[in-house]
Amino acid sequence: MSASVNDRNNLREEQMYRSLMRYMADQYGLSLDTVRPERPGVSVLYDVSDGRWHACGRRISGSRTGRQEDAGYYAIEIPFDPEMIPLLEKMEYCARAQFMDSSQWLMLVINSRIDISSYMSLISLSDAWMKHQPQTINRPEPVYQDVRIPQRQQRSSAENDVPEKIREMIRMDHNGFTPEQKAKNFYNQAMFMKDYTDDYVFRGTFSSASPVYHQMTAAQLRGYFAWRTWVKENGEIPVQTQSSFLLLYIFELLNLVHGDPDRTFQKLMDIREQNARISVISDLYLLRWISDFAVYYGLGEEYLSECFVIEDLKHYRILSETDRNPDTDEYTDDEIGEALMTLSRADVAGSTFMKDHQEEMKRYLTIAYRLLCREFRKDNLSFCSNHICSSRSASYPMFPQAVFHEEKPHEDTVIYISKSNIFQCTRGYWTRLTLVPRMTWHSVVREADRIARRELNGKRQLKQQMESGRIISVLEEAMKIYLKERQEALRPKIHINMDMLSSIRRDAAKTRDSLLVSDEEEGTETEVSAAEEAVSTEIPQEKKTDAEPQREQTFFTAEESDFLNALLAGRKPSVSGSMQVLCDGINEKMLDEIGDTVIEYDGDQPELIEDYAEDLRNLLQGGR
Repeated sequence: MSASVNDRNNLREEQMYRSLMRYMADQYGLSLDTVRPERPGVSVLYDVSDGRWHACGRRISGSRTGRQEDAGYYAIEIPFDPEMIPLLEKMEYCARAQFMDSSQWLMLVINSRIDISSYMSLISLSDAWMKHQPQTINRPEPVYQDVRIPQRQQRSSAENDVPEKIREMIRMDHNGFTPEQKAKNFYNQAMFMKDYTDDYVFRGTFSSASPVYHQMTAAQLRGYFAWRTWVKENGEIPVQTQSSFLLLYIFELLNLVHGDPDRTFQKLMDIREQNARISVISDLYLLRWISDFAVYYGLGEEYLSECFVIEDLKHYRILSETDRNPDTDEYTDDEIGEALMTLSRADVAGSTFMKDHQEEMKRYLTIAYRLLCREFRKDNLSFCSNHICSSRSASYPMFPQAVFHEEKPHEDTVIYISKSNIFQCTRGYWTRLTLVPRMTWHSVVREADRIARRELNGKRQLKQQMESGRIISVLEEAMKIYLKERQEALRPKIHINMDMLSSIRRDAAKTRDSLLVSDEEEGTETEVSAAEEAVSTEIPQEKKTDAEPQREQTFFTAEESDFLNALLAGRKPSVSGSMQVLCDGINEKMLDEIGDTVIEYDGDQPELIEDYAEDLRNLLQGGR
């Protein structure tokens, strides 16, 4: 670990240490002395009324914590139930006390990797035990001296007149120091107080990186609920807002304390918009929590699109499900074809031929994709995974650093966000699936483009580039199926109405009877002169014109033609402007025409790709 990382960790640990000492002083009305004559460098928290120590903190050497010996660390020792100390020693940041009586005191070693709420939970347990234990702490004999006795603070009106609802909340069981127990305690208290309102004017402060109710005094609780009441009534966050109050309210929303997921999501989005103006908490954490909220509660696409960059929300799902069952009719050919085209590289799917034959190519690619999926299933392989996208799965913690409680494990589900964001929950365990596009799919689409141009009279034929004979044979088979379908669609359809057959027979009989001539009748012949039969007919001749047919407009400009002719002849070309711009213009035209670039230019000498020399000569001569 670098020195800069160590410095940051040490600074964070010092901040955590000071925050915990201040928290205990504010929480329990204790006095804090940073210097004691009998123990220099030791900070103690004590009760002014009887001098009893409730905690002591100091900087210790690394040799006592198992860390680097040349480094110093902060530790806080607190009184604890002796029966629990052996169990707590197994935790990586707890150890038997070294300064105070080791049988009844526990040492908390401040570690930046541990959430500060874990320390606060243990401190709360320590205080609960000490309230019911006799004074048995062994502490050094004090050195008596003149000490200024601080004036006892008057109890606030909130302490003297606490509403019964808050008293009941405080009396609720909140034992337990694990994150899960802490979250459960918070959830139970939050649901109990969800409709509570207050109008108390709070002039104090409350600070916690991961706030919960049992860290707060009665005055702080009333102050928070009065703040929450104002937020609910006015629909906005006050400019002068304590970050811990806002975090506490967000934790309530994440736990669905104040309504259904749809309305709660909108409240979270409103908070994010207002937080952008007042910058009370980190927007990165807030965005992560909102995104996790949308995923966890299975909100629709319109909600997900506000949290994620939706680039291909449905396309991978369509293709992966079709891969598993190539004969499915759940998706139309247009949907499958659109997904295949979208997941192709822009310069492949955007060629001139593909644009001019978009609907035909969608149908052809759909037939080809189904055949390819069946072909690869013969070897128990997934064509989609091997040639379109591959996946990587990693553990994904929901709502990091937030206080969140699950009443029961989340049901198994898969949430498709985009081709690079798929969330999956299995037996309550969340993972995030990252999809990595496969470049081979672009080659498959280009090969399909080549075959389609050949069979559908494309202007410019492409050269075969793919070496996989297996895939090419499937593409050829798919083209035969498509051409047969198209031929069947063009064949005229004959429909016979069987109900009309009897009417047709009657009409035919009448016609036959009218043509019969009676034997008694004399027939006469009418002679028609040959002159009358012969009709002179003149066939008009096409007018000839001496005008030459208008020559087709050339494909390249005059400058581009001179440039290409020089390259074809092996001469060094000369240009009037930028050679880079000229090369890019020619390559862009050829991308539309043949689906590939023809000139390589690295800033020195342009080089012509020999495979396309004949194509360029045809274009320069006016051929298409």
